[in-house]
Amino acid sequence: MGLHLSQIDEADELLTNDPLALLIGMVLDQWVSERTSGTGRSAAADSGTPRL
Repeated sequence: MGLHLSQIDEADELLTNDPLALLIGMVLDQWVSERTSGTGRSAAADSGTPRL
């Protein structure tokens, strides 16, 4: 049973067989989502909100 996350067979095979690749992919996905939605730390810095 493998993961089917990317809809690309080679990428899904890598994510299934390499836990580090899966972890890095998840972290990058979260990071990109924060940056593009404007909710990341850089958005807070730009708005003058104090960093915690």
